[in-house]
This record gives sequence, C-alpha cells and structure tokens, in this order.
Amino acid sequence: MRRVSGARLRLCLLAAVFAVAGCSGLLNRESEPTNFFLLTPMAKPAAPAQAVSAGRNGPFVGVFPVRLPAYLDRASIVTKTSANELDVAQFYAWAGPLSPNITSVIGENLSVLIPTDRIVPVPANLPMQIDYEVAVEIIDFVRDADGNVQLTARWMVTRNDGRQLLAVRQSGFRATDVPFDYDAIVATMSRLLAELSRDIAAEIRNAPPARRS
Repeated sequence: MRRVSGARLRLCLLAAVFAVAGCSGLLNRESEPTNFFLLTPMAKPAAPAQAVSAGRNGPFVGVFPVRLPAYLDRASIVTKTSANELDVAQFYAWAGPLSPNITSVIGENLSVLIPTDRIVPVPANLPMQIDYEVAVEIIDFVRDADGNVQLTARWMVTRNDGRQLLAVRQSGFRATDVPFDYDAIVATMSRLLAELSRDIAAEIRNAPPARRS
C-alpha cells in the first residue's frame, strides 16, 4: 500500500476544509433572502371640507401605463456602476412590475395636486368623458456611480379623447449624494416622481376648463 506523507495529508485536509467552507459560503449567499421595494406616492395632507369637495368634483384624469426602457423593465433594481455599465441587483427587487407601480404613484400624486378623486386608468371602457389624459415615457431613472439619482421623462397631456394636445414636455430631475442603500435609493426615486407629477399637475390646473358634451 502506498503511504501518504504527513505533509501531503495535511495539504489534502486543508484543501477539503477550504472546499467545504467555500461551498457553505456559496450556499449561504444563494439562500440570502430577497428584499422587496415599492415606490410610494406623496403623503396626502389633512384636507379641509372645501378641499375634500373639490376633489370629489374634480376633473376626470386618465393615466396611461408608463412606458419604460427595456433595461429598467425587470424585477431587479438596476443601478449604474459607470456611464456605460449597469448593475442588476441579485437580492433587491421590486415588489411588483415597475411600470404599474410608477403609473399608480403618478396617479395618486395627481389626485393630491390637482386635486381630484377621479383618476382612472386608460384605455378604460367606462361610461364617462375623461377630461384629461396623461401619457409618460421614462427615459432614465437610476442611481449612478457618483451618487446621483436621475429621472428623465417625456410626457404629454391631451383631452377630447386625445384630439386636443395641451402639452408635450421633457422633464429632468436629479437628487445628489444619495447613499448606495436601496431603501434610500427607492425613497429618492419616489420624491423625484413627485416632482414630475407637480409639472404635469400644473399643466392640467392651468388649462382652460374642459367642455363637457
């Protein structure tokens, strides 16, 4: 029988220990729980009775599903590590599809800012005349390597079933010094959506009254 030297035996044992440790670390990493996040609308202020009445009698505002670039339209949260490189988080994800989440947040924000309780999804097969329709396309919405969260979006407001164009705009917003912490990143993204919503709401509030047929 071939004898194994003590030195070689120790090397084999060490290799086995490191292999087991490495597998254990990999298994622990793969079993790490995923953290889920949601974008949130602005807080609704305590409203006097007059404001509550205005909301109930506000205009009907239809909000189209927000369009996203393909690199953002995924379950995982995306950040930039350089101008041309993205990082797709492994254990930090959106709690649901991102486009409906953004659409819902913008709708809730407009409800507060206009104000109106009559926010509806479009297209909608409902027996009503929608006063204003809002369409938003997100161009960029990530935290970059320098700690900036950038929101760039094209949007338009129409009425009369899209036959009358009220506004076509591109808005850009930036928050600086955002730490690489996903809770902070998502909270900042929610704040930037509030800024975008303010621009859209201002166009609707300043528009001539819609004529109802």
